[in-house]
Amino acid sequence: MKNTILFIGGIILLSNLLLGMILSAYPIFNVGLNSVVIIVNTVLLYAVNVIQLKDAFKIFFSLFLPIIGVIEFILGLFANSQFKDNWFLVFIVFALMGEAILLVVIKKVSQINS
Repeated sequence: MKNTILFIGGIILLSNLLLGMILSAYPIFNVGLNSVVIIVNTVLLYAVNVIQLKDAFKIFFSLFLPIIGVIEFILGLFANSQFKDNWFLVFIVFALMGEAILLVVIKKVSQINS
């Protein structure tokens, strides 16, 4: 499963980069932003399968992370091509931080209750 996550994440990343080169309506800023979203979500999904978590938490993260990742990707498509006053970018950054923090907290809770 671990290799499958990395393989699928790599294919999605490659597809994103290819679409960025082909489509003129897909600005390079958005390609980079969505590439970061894909990489971070792939790493988080991989981490869920590598670290010791209770089964319920693994199932939760296996469903939660891809759903939030798709939402972040869609927001990345519509984000302005600038850093200043970019609310889509702010939401994406906070969502990525929230995912990572939630994973760390749940890992600690799993260790305490073991």
